[in-house]
Amino acid sequence: MLDILFWISMFTGGILLILFLLSLIGGLDLDIEAGDTDVDGSGGIGLIKGALTFISISSWVFRILLIYNQPRPISLLGGILAGIVAVYLLSKLFVFLLNQQEFNEWTIEDSLGLDGKVYLKIPPAQKGTGIVQVLINGSLKDLKATTLDTEEIPTGSSVKVVDVDQQQVVIERI
Repeated sequence: MLDILFWISMFTGGILLILFLLSLIGGLDLDIEAGDTDVDGSGGIGLIKGALTFISISSWVFRILLIYNQPRPISLLGGILAGIVAVYLLSKLFVFLLNQQEFNEWTIEDSLGLDGKVYLKIPPAQKGTGIVQVLINGSLKDLKATTLDTEEIPTGSSVKVVDVDQQQVVIERI
């Protein structure tokens, strides 16, 4: 019995480790998702990974309790409880990891109303473009910029984005 539990826990744990490595390294997710157990925004761990975790931890704890001469019903109950706790903790770990991801998509319209600094001087009213740096969603972006001012805006000047015109911004000096 102890040998069978050992091989069950090692086999399922090995498969689980391979699945986690494939999903972390290559982004390959070989898992069946059902209901709230998927890994989209809900933070579940997937049906296969959850079942493998439960079986691996349950059989390992069941084996350890049997080695320490606990009665079989208590060992079985301890194994089942340990499997449930392991799946719960793993699910919480995935929720934590998913919450650490940053939303990094942006559009040029996100710069509207934001302050920035001139990186390359901006020629006077519609006589060319320069570049401004604007902090959008926590990331510094270089944007082509024009101005309606009649004077050139030099490098290092503080500016504000007042309009978006196709793929460039219109700025004014602060």
